[in-house]
Amino acid sequence: MLRNLSARNFILIDQLDLDFASGFHVITGETGSGKSILLDAILFCLGQKFDVDIVRSGCESCVVSLEMDLNPQIEMLLTENAISYEDTLIIKRHQLVGGRKKFLINDQQVTQKLVEQVAEHLVEIHGQNTHSSSLLDISSHLKILDSYGGLDTTRDELANIFKSWQKCEKELQEIKRERDIVDREIDYLEFAVQEIRAMKIAPGEEAILAEKRSILQAQERNIKAIQDILYSITSPDLCDQILLAQKIIYKQIKDDSFKDILANFDQSLICLEEARNALEIKLRNLEPGNIEDVEERLFAIRAIARKHNVTIEELPNYLTQAEQKLVELMAKVHAEAGLVEQIHNMKEEYQIKAITLSAKRKLAAVELENKIALELAPLKMAFATLQVEFNTKSLENAASTGLDDIRFIASINPGSAPAPIDKIASGGELSRFMLAFKAVLFDKFTKATIIFDEIDTGIGGVVADAVGERLKFLGKVAQVISITHQPQVAGKANHHIFVSKKHENGMTFSSAKLLSYDKRVEEIARMISGQKVTEISRNAAKELIICTRTIS
Repeated sequence: MLRNLSARNFILIDQLDLDFASGFHVITGETGSGKSILLDAILFCLGQKFDVDIVRSGCESCVVSLEMDLNPQIEMLLTENAISYEDTLIIKRHQLVGGRKKFLINDQQVTQKLVEQVAEHLVEIHGQNTHSSSLLDISSHLKILDSYGGLDTTRDELANIFKSWQKCEKELQEIKRERDIVDREIDYLEFAVQEIRAMKIAPGEEAILAEKRSILQAQERNIKAIQDILYSITSPDLCDQILLAQKIIYKQIKDDSFKDILANFDQSLICLEEARNALEIKLRNLEPGNIEDVEERLFAIRAIARKHNVTIEELPNYLTQAEQKLVELMAKVHAEAGLVEQIHNMKEEYQIKAITLSAKRKLAAVELENKIALELAPLKMAFATLQVEFNTKSLENAASTGLDDIRFIASINPGSAPAPIDKIASGGELSRFMLAFKAVLFDKFTKATIIFDEIDTGIGGVVADAVGERLKFLGKVAQVISITHQPQVAGKANHHIFVSKKHENGMTFSSAKLLSYDKRVEEIARMISGQKVTEISRNAAKELIICTRTIS
C-alpha cells in the first residue's frame, strides 16, 4: 500500500508531500490542473521512461520518492539483493536535466530493472495509455481462472503428477542415451570382477611370494656353488696327482723324514673324501623349490594390479567398488522396464486428472463470463462480452498446468469479433473492463494499490454511480486511487485529494492536498455545478458523500 508520495521539482510540482491511507481515494481538480501529474510522479519513481524533460523549468534536478508497505514478495527481492529493510519500503528516483538518473531503495542505490521488478508486486495501473494488470498477460489467465474456480488444489495435484512423470521420463531417456556406454561398462566390470576373484589373492601374499622368491634364488645359487665344488674335488686328476706324488716318494726317495709327508697325503685323500661326502649331504638337503611357479604367481598378481591402475594392497577395495558399481548398473538396466511401466501409469493418471480439471475449468469459465457480463452492463458496456477461449493440447504437449491453453478475449460492440482485451477497447473502456474484472475477482490477483486514471471518461449519471460503487467495493480489499471528473465517483471515496494550479511570477505550479469534509463538499459541488457553487449543488454534494469516515 502507498503511504506517501513526495516530489521536488517534478514537471509543474515545486514541492509535494502527500499522505495516503487504506481504502478508496479520488483525485479531482479542474481540467488542466495537473491531476495526472500525480500518476506520472508514481510511474516516474517506479522506473517508467518519459519522452519529455520532467525536471521543472529553471531547476537542475528533480526527486520523487514513494513510501510503501512491504509484502513477502518484496521482502524476498530485497533479501536476494542484500538490501536492508524494516517496516516500510522507500523508493527514490533522482534525475538531472539531460536525463542522468539514480534509483535508490531504502537509501541503497539500485538498478532501474530492480525497481521495475519491485513495482510489479506493488502497484497495478489502469490509465488512458497505461495498463499494468495481470489480466492483460495471457500467461496469467489460466492461473486466474483456476483461482476463480477454486481449482488451485486440483491444479497442484496435477502439477505433482506431471513433475513425477517428467522426472521418470528424464531418467528413462538418460538410461537409453547411456545404454551402450552402460553395457560396455558392465562387460568390463564383469570381466574385472571375475578376473580378480579368480586370482584369490590373500592379504600380504605379494610380500610372502617376494620373500619366498628371494630365498629360492639364494638356494639356487648355493646349489650351483656346491655342484661346482664337488666337480672340482671329485676330479680324477686331483686324486691321481696325489697318488703319483706318493709313488714317487716310495720309489725314488729313501728317506724316513718323508714319512710324515706321505701321511699328510693320505690324510688329504681322507679329508677330501669327507668333504665330498659332506657336500653331497648338503646338496641333498638343498633340493631346489619350484621358483618358476612362485615367480609366475607373483608376476600375475603384479600384472593385474597394474592393469587396473591400483596397488596390490588396493585390489580388494577396488574389487568391492567394482562389484558395487556393477550392481548399480545392473539395477539401472533392470529399472528401464520398470520405468516404462511407471511412466505409462503416470500418463494415464495425469490424463484422467487433466480431463477432469479441464471440465471444471470450462464450468468456471461459463460462470466467470456470466458474472463479468453482469458487471459490465451497469458500466455502460451492456454489449461487451468476455469469452474464455480454450485450446486443448495433446498429451505429447502436456504441461504441469494440464492440457488447456486459455486466454481471455472480449468484444465491445455487437457483431465485432472477439479479440485480446487490450486490442478491442479505448482507454476508458479498457479501464472499466478491468474494473468489472476486479469486482468479480476482488479477492484474487489484486495488488495492494490499484490506480485508475479517468476510468469514468465519457460516462455520467447512473453509470458513473455504478463505477463509484465498484471502486468503493474494491477499496475494501485494496488501496484504490482514481483520478475522476465525476461527482458520483468522488462522493463514494473514503479520501479526497484535490489538485490545483496557480501562476506566480511567470511560473506555473501544481499542488495537491487532502480535503476536509467541508472542502470536499465544496469541491464536489463545483464538479456538479461548475464554477458557480450554489446551495443546491452543496446539498447534492452532501448527498453524494455517503461515507465520511476515514478507513484506517
